[in-house]
Amino acid sequence: MKTPRKHFLAGLIGNLSVFAIGMIGIMMLVFSPDCNPTIFNYFTVLSNLLVTAVSLINAVLYAVSYAKDKNYVFAFFQILKLASVGAIAITFTMVIIFLAPANPSYEWFGGYNLFLHAATPIVAVLSFIFFEYAKKIKFRFFFVPILLIITYGAFYIIYAFNAPAGTFVDWYGFLFAPENRIAPVHGNAIVAKTLILFAAESLGASLVFGFVFWLLNKIMNLILVGYIYTESGVEPSEEEIEAEVEKEEKTEEVITSKGKKTTAKSAKKPSKKYKDGARVYHIARSKFISRHWQVKLASGEKAIKIFDTQLEAINYAKQLVKTQGGSIRIHSMQGRLRK
Repeated sequence: MKTPRKHFLAGLIGNLSVFAIGMIGIMMLVFSPDCNPTIFNYFTVLSNLLVTAVSLINAVLYAVSYAKDKNYVFAFFQILKLASVGAIAITFTMVIIFLAPANPSYEWFGGYNLFLHAATPIVAVLSFIFFEYAKKIKFRFFFVPILLIITYGAFYIIYAFNAPAGTFVDWYGFLFAPENRIAPVHGNAIVAKTLILFAAESLGASLVFGFVFWLLNKIMNLILVGYIYTESGVEPSEEEIEAEVEKEEKTEEVITSKGKKTTAKSAKKPSKKYKDGARVYHIARSKFISRHWQVKLASGEKAIKIFDTQLEAINYAKQLVKTQGGSIRIHSMQGRLRK
């Protein structure tokens, strides 16, 4: 199914907004007196860098899709955007719920912190939900945000324990006392509880955000893209479909084994009979993948193949009839037989 260009434009605007706001916050941080190499160890800063970079990449993909009028928003980068948005959402919630109440004297929402802890996370989440739905994310990838948390936690622990003695590397202070790399603080009950609480909230939030953002992505995709059969939203008539199919048959060419071109009609093979009689291929809306069309044998339980449009399914079924024999039954969008 073809995605209308306006949806690519929406994704482009959303990603450019996140990139612009994220870059403002990062540049303010870089040129601030507080900037030092260790500040880029913090998850809050790294999550901002990630979502800003991924937004730039996705903006390019949406721009190309809009210019070419074809969906070039690759699934990999959409999944990566889900992970980065989940990470930046954790940054926002951890500051609001955990860090700000624990350190009220620090200016958590002033200067560059306003962008890192509030503006960029909010715009990134809103953009992902309401503007970036052209590519639907599969359910099995909803847990991807938790992988970033696990990876960062492993890096933090391994790096802290393997750094040279006397080196200050524990930027959170959960594992070692700030004054001495050798003196662990695991005996401090308050620090231990804080570490466990922080880890549990981060891991739990990453799963919740991953599922919620995946669900909202699916809902927006179905509402704004999935239920549109054509750009006008009108189902084509049976005569229009047949005209398109005949047009495809006349112009279609197949390459023979000798490298010569011949029309599809002349390459037609004799029909073969099915063991229970002629095969009957049904073309109908898929029950399991909304808005798609499936080709299915009348006697079969599973779809042979699934397509974005009804015309693609019809053409594929006609090729099966040419090689395997049988007939075709086409259903309307409501499930009624059309022919």
